[in-house]
Amino acid sequence: MKNINVYIVVAMILSGCASRQFVQPVSGNAAVLKDMMTKNQCESACWLGIEPGSTDSTVVEGILNKYYGNENVSVSQSDSEGWSAVSWTNTNSQTPPYSGAVVIKDNYVSRIEVYFESLTINDVASVFGEPETVLVAPASDIPQCYGIWGLFYSSTGLELELGQDGVLEKTERVFKMLIFKPLSQDRERAQKLSSSYRMLSWQGYVDYCSVVQSTQQP
Repeated sequence: MKNINVYIVVAMILSGCASRQFVQPVSGNAAVLKDMMTKNQCESACWLGIEPGSTDSTVVEGILNKYYGNENVSVSQSDSEGWSAVSWTNTNSQTPPYSGAVVIKDNYVSRIEVYFESLTINDVASVFGEPETVLVAPASDIPQCYGIWGLFYSSTGLELELGQDGVLEKTERVFKMLIFKPLSQDRERAQKLSSSYRMLSWQGYVDYCSVVQSTQQP
């Protein structure tokens, strides 16, 4: 009986160690992404439950006011083409500074833009894993490679705008984070992107211009 108790205690200790091993605590920018994007029951990528293609645009201002405060939210009126935006600024001193906007077209949430001062690819990957698609400029009918335009989580609609050379590193700064409808649900946008950029499968942190050159060799 004594031996059985010892085995049970050892098993509990090992189980606890194993569970702690797989817990990946996040902080800073990554913690903001986790709080804003994973605590709502969204089918695709969203922000505070606001989901392009699904959320009624009339409730956007109320959601942002409730979280960021009325004084930190502004609304731009629709222009002649039907575009408008609800913008916010985060003033919570307990989190990294960031701002963003929900862009609306004819009362339809078209996209969400979020700007951090120091967001990196690694911040995003620590919450959502590695991207699925790499957009390299320019289009495939042009032999040169001018660099990486962005990284896509194509199945969820999360996109990272980079605008840098072909060599990708985890610490690369993300200029702008975008949330659209997933490309699989937006054929028109997918076609526009594929006509302007090379869309390569994610191959890790490598020189994607070299990848382009290798695919062009006979």
